Amino acid sequence: MTTSELVRDIGLDAVIGMYPVTHRLRTTVVVPWAASNDPAVRPPHRVLLYGVPGSGVRFMAQQLAEELSERTSACAIVMNSFDETIAANPEEVRSLLAGTETSDVVLIAVSHAPWNVPTAIFDTGSFDRLTFVCPPDWDARRFRLWELSADGATSAETLDELLVATEGWAGSDLRALAVAENRADGSTMMDRVSATTPASSEWLASAREMVLRHGSAGRFDDLVGYLQRYRLI
Repeated sequence: MTTSELVRDIGLDAVIGMYPVTHRLRTTVVVPWAASNDPAVRPPHRVLLYGVPGSGVRFMAQQLAEELSERTSACAIVMNSFDETIAANPEEVRSLLAGTETSDVVLIAVSHAPWNVPTAIFDTGSFDRLTFVCPPDWDARRFRLWELSADGATSAETLDELLVATEGWAGSDLRALAVAENRADGSTMMDRVSATTPASSEWLASAREMVLRHGSAGRFDDLVGYLQRYRLI
């Protein structure tokens, strides 16, 4: 049975682990659109998902779009190249964001470098919702490490050790560990963990500087919470 056959749920139900993130997206994006006929409810039209490259930010955006399309009247559009587009055509992006205000379209933008987004985009409230997709949590890492070790080369005991040792690692960092299993020098995943600085460390350092520069002001509250939890701020 393949991984794609194991994961049959639609929308955000297809995400392994990451419950705080999927719950936030459901309660702040999907539920308001499901109740959009209520004049007292103002559903979001512009959503920004941001996080470490290789941590499933784009996958999360696609699953959110699928859930919106399946369960609400919204038409969801995913902009995976938001960082590149805003850098090349900032005025065009501002116009696009403004154009969704009164339609049934939800623009879901993906950013791997939110500190490069012009400050005015945040200050003017161009996005109704900002959500931090954190590095894979315990359940997500367990699934990913199991998937990487599906050939049985890594023992259950070692997998448990890896799970603890890779707290805060991005999905791409975890994939890189699998290369160690086939190295001619016989090094293992655990050997590579101790010798590797995950790419997520540099990303989180840049995110910390962004938070300090912008001030929290409610814009990056979930990111601030994550940084505080791991004593990075």
